[in-house]
Amino acid sequence: MVYLKPPTRVTKIFDRLAMRSTLWDVHTLEVARRNAVDPQRVPVIPLEYSDSLFVVSTRGESDWVKNVRAAGRVRLGQKGKFESYAATEVPAGELPGILTAYRLKAGREASGYWKRLPGASDHPTFRLTPSLAPDLTPSLTPELTPSLTPELTPSLTPGLTATDRTATGGQPV
Repeated sequence: MVYLKPPTRVTKIFDRLAMRSTLWDVHTLEVARRNAVDPQRVPVIPLEYSDSLFVVSTRGESDWVKNVRAAGRVRLGQKGKFESYAATEVPAGELPGILTAYRLKAGREASGYWKRLPGASDHPTFRLTPSLAPDLTPSLTPELTPSLTPELTPSLTPGLTATDRTATGGQPV
């Protein structure tokens, strides 16, 4: 696949400004890198289409596309408020309708890329499905942690109040 590498000034200046702004519905896509500790952050314009959320690579087979394929999950947000998603690449047969809707939404900001990369398969696209954040753990509730016993988890013991736990050193009464 082809990749249209942006000029350095675009990645150094415009991308950073775009990710700090909410103009044109630009969001920040954050994905774990394949070979580095720090996550990669890039500006994207997400698309809601047919009750699903999509992100499209206008420049083709970019580094963030390879990272999303490897990680299978991303965070998407604006102004520091992120949500986590599972990312699944869209098969080529489903791309035409999605890309048409994307081009209408993105407008002239993206039209130049289609002149240089006219094929639908030139624009990897991912369907985003909401998921738990990779850095968040589910809260400890009996439904989510059936293997925990009340003797080991007094905070989950029914009928035991905070005062009872303090008075008994955390042991069931």
